[in-house]
Parts: sequence; C-alpha cells; structure tokens
Amino acid sequence: MGEAMRVTGRMVVAAAALWSSVSDARVVANVELAETVQVEGRELRLRRAALKEKLWFDVFVWGLYMEADPRTTQEALSKPCAKRLHITLKRNLRREQLVENIRSTLGTASSMQSPEMKAGLEQFIGALRDVRKGEDLLITYVPGQGTYVTGQVREDAFIAGKPFADALFAAWLERNPL
Repeated sequence: MGEAMRVTGRMVVAAAALWSSVSDARVVANVELAETVQVEGRELRLRRAALKEKLWFDVFVWGLYMEADPRTTQEALSKPCAKRLHITLKRNLRREQLVENIRSTLGTASSMQSPEMKAGLEQFIGALRDVRKGEDLLITYVPGQGTYVTGQVREDAFIAGKPFADALFAAWLERNPL
C-alpha cells in the first residue's frame, strides 16, 4: 500500500472520529450548535457562538468549542487542549469567495505571516470547494496530532503539529475575542 493510500485511510478514520455526538443545543440565527461535542474521547464545550454578517447579509454562524474554560483570549491560546471552530454557512459561496475571505482575514493576521504558517494556510485553502447554505466547516485541533479541516469541503485536510493550530486560532480570536 502506498503512502498516499495510508494517509487517505488515516484521514477517513480521523474524520469519522472527529464528527461529534450532539447533546443539548444553542440556536444562533436559526442554526443549532451543540452545547458539547466529543472529540477523540474529550468533551469540548461551546464557549462562544455568533453570527457573521457582511453588510446586511448573514454569511455564517460560528461556534468555538474548547476542552478548557478560558477567561481570556490569551488563556484560550496557551492551554494545550482540544479546540474546534464550527462554521455553518448561511448562504451559498463560491470557492473563490471563500478563499478571498480567508486570505483577507486569517491570512493577514500577524500570527500567519511565517513561511510555515502560510504553507499550512495554503494546505487548508486547498481543501475548500464551493459551499452551500447549511453546510459545515469544522476546524479541529487535537493535542499531540494537529489540525483537521473537515465538513463539506472538497477533501479533508490535516496540518500536523501545534504551531499552525496556535496561529490559526490566534488569527480567529484576534478578530473574534472571547
């Protein structure tokens, strides 16, 4: 079996393990977000949820799940715990629109400026496709492994290690503080 087949097989197993079981939910702009999710045997709680709007259009609902209960953004970044950003689209977006938005927001953050972080971001972006209203994008950091990009994307992506996860969540929390 070739290396590509082994990696693909591991990605399928990892993606299945990362999908969460749903219990109690919070509703934001008619999108239901579970209060807790299970990620590889760890319970993550919904710490913040909000609607992202552009002009007068609802774009997406997002929820930040964490294993720990941080009081500050810095604490959220420094704790070596599992984290998940769950994004549910409120409208159809072409891949180009999604990529442009990610590059202009996350890609411009100071935490994403090193060559390694830019390479990780390009790997993340490479997994994206056109998305439809109601589809989900999950960005999950698992300690000791790395960041999984799953959901209704073109293909699942995995970026190994903690540095990319730290940079990505720092970029997100810079624009959406706790």
